[in-house]
Amino acid sequence: MSRSFLILIYLLSLYSLAIGQDGDTLYFDKKWAVCKKQEAKYYRLIQQVDGAYIIQDFYKNDVLQMRVTATSIIPQIFEGQCFYYQSNGNLKASGMYNKGKPVGIWNYYNSNGYLTNTFNYNSIIDSNDITKKIDKMAISKADNKFSFALRGKLFGFFIIEDTYFSTATLGGEFLLKGRHSLGIDYTYFGWQYEKDDDKDMALYETFERRGYFYFDYKYKFLSNKDYDFYFNIYDKIGNYHLWLQGVSKG
Repeated sequence: MSRSFLILIYLLSLYSLAIGQDGDTLYFDKKWAVCKKQEAKYYRLIQQVDGAYIIQDFYKNDVLQMRVTATSIIPQIFEGQCFYYQSNGNLKASGMYNKGKPVGIWNYYNSNGYLTNTFNYNSIIDSNDITKKIDKMAISKADNKFSFALRGKLFGFFIIEDTYFSTATLGGEFLLKGRHSLGIDYTYFGWQYEKDDDKDMALYETFERRGYFYFDYKYKFLSNKDYDFYFNIYDKIGNYHLWLQGVSKG
C-alpha cells in the first residue's frame, strides 16, 4: 500500500470523525488542521448541490469567513467566485478560482472593508511553464520557417614593399526548421612576393593561390533557455598552388 494512499485514508478518517461530531460540520484549529469541536477556531459547512459543493467557513463566533464552490472535497478543488471575510464581518478578499488556483483580478480590503489592493493572478507564470514556453519558442516557432543569410567580406588588396596580397570570402547559411543549419563559404587567398638582389633588382617572384569551399553542417538536438547542444560536421575542399617565376630584365 502506497504512502499517498495511507495519507488519503487518514484524511478521510479525520473528515469523517470531525463531520460525525456535529452533522455536516467540520472543525479546524488556528492552523486550519482538522480538530475536535472544543479545540476549533473555525468550522466548515458543506452542502452538495448538482454535483458540486458549496463550502462555507465560519469563525468560532459564527461570522462567515469564506464562501466558495468546489468540484471536489478531497482533493480540495475550488471553482468560481470566492469571498473571504474579516472576523468583524467585513469583506477581506474576493476573486475567482479555476481548477483550484486563483485566477484573474483579486480585490483585497482592510479591516474596515475599504479596497486597498488588487492583484492579477494571470500575470503569474509557473517557472516550469516558462522553461517549456522558451524551449517551444526556441524550436517549434522556428520549425515552420526556412531562412537564408548571406555573409562575406569585400575583396582586399594590400601592397607592402614588394608583396601583393588579396583575399575574399563569400558564403551563406541555410536554416531549416530551427534545427538544421548548413553553411557554405568560398574563400580566395592570393599573394605575390618579389625577390630582389643586393641592388634592389628583381630576381624572381613567388606566387601563391588558395581557393577553398567550406561546409559546416549543424544539427541542434537539444535546447533549453541556457544551452544549445549541436551535432557538427565540418569539411573543406579546394586547391592550393605555389610557384616561382623569373623576372625578365627590361
